[in-house]
Amino acid sequence: LAGQHGASQHTSTSPPQTAAGRGRERGVWRTRGRLLIAAAAVVVVVASVPFVRSATDQHSPNHASTPAMAQFDPGGRETTRDTNSVFATLAAASSRQPVPASLPVQAVTTMTWQHTAAQGSPAAGISEQYLLPDGAVKLVERQPQPLDADGRIGIEIAAIASLPVISDQSLPGPEQGPGYPSTLSTDPATLLSQAVPEPQECPQVSACLVQTMVNLSVTYVLPPTLMSALWKALAGTGELQYLGTTQDRLARHSVAFRAPAADGDLFTVIYADPATGALFGTDTIQNRDDPQQQLIAPAVVSFTVIAAAERVPLSRVR
Repeated sequence: LAGQHGASQHTSTSPPQTAAGRGRERGVWRTRGRLLIAAAAVVVVVASVPFVRSATDQHSPNHASTPAMAQFDPGGRETTRDTNSVFATLAAASSRQPVPASLPVQAVTTMTWQHTAAQGSPAAGISEQYLLPDGAVKLVERQPQPLDADGRIGIEIAAIASLPVISDQSLPGPEQGPGYPSTLSTDPATLLSQAVPEPQECPQVSACLVQTMVNLSVTYVLPPTLMSALWKALAGTGELQYLGTTQDRLARHSVAFRAPAADGDLFTVIYADPATGALFGTDTIQNRDDPQQQLIAPAVVSFTVIAAAERVPLSRVR
């Protein structure tokens, strides 16, 4: 997420890390704390009040250089759903999904963006990561795609493979190896202790858990039972808040949550598919003005989109 080319580059310790965290020996939440967790920021201001913000609502200094923030429909006072009930829906939907095909390569396509002070109109970087059965990674980066006025990426997922390749490289994979998800418990309490082994180092456990969840999702094709357990573990922290329904940056129907961040100036918005329980991605939002970075809060400072995750044959790896 925080990576220049997306969350697809990995050499991990425990749990897996992105390129931004390569070589660091502590928990995954430290490697991407500012950008993965901050996504919930879009909503810290929202509490339980309807949050409707359009691209034209953004302060003009941010308009050209940062993506528009999402709009959320909480459903009104009579129909607003309890956060835990939405988590339960996601957990149940995840558990109903078929087990990924018994194919050797785990392929994950991500789209990412990160704010820098000196940049023009934002464009999303696109990465296709192939985790091979020997633990190595093949990373294909494709031509970045501009965002529209609503902050969305105007390309169909099926069309990504036709975009020009700008980088094709082989990298070391995560230290835990390609089978790491199968070593994780599907009991939510046990999983939480595995995902956040040093809770004293987390200002809020949910921030570390969200970061671990994203790092796992951009590295591996997760078993449905593990995804279900992750939603249950998040619900158990009691630290997230349901925002409502919206569209993610690929215009996919989503439910969204606000999560705390390790950095108090940031928070995270999580997007998920209510039909399948899939994690669609996160936005990182800054809720404090930063004149040096030319940001007026609230402002999106990074995002990660998980466009696709599937097991594929070796012949698919170019």
